Amino acid sequence: MYKNKINNFKILFLVAMAVELASCHVTKNIYTPPKVDTLNILRSEGGNNLDTATIANIPWKEYFKDPKLQALIGEGLKNNIDQQIAITRIKEAEATLDMSRAATLPS
Repeated sequence: MYKNKINNFKILFLVAMAVELASCHVTKNIYTPPKVDTLNILRSEGGNNLDTATIANIPWKEYFKDPKLQALIGEGLKNNIDQQIAITRIKEAEATLDMSRAATLPS
């Protein structure tokens, strides 16, 4: 009875090893990636720009001709809290950079 269990275990072990070795078989790569033409994929590359004058290139004072509207936009820019916070953070980052650069100088 004991020998029968050992034989069954040996057979099971050999079958498991055969399955494991068969699963490690290296096959050839049948997937080939598609060829994609990446040349001139962006609008700014290759001279495909049909529109050379966009609204982004026009200063806002030239775009908005009304003096009242220009005054309102100027006041809005002057009192823009988010813009002031961003400017303050930029100044803070510049000061931190200056301090870190000063730390490398001899004392």
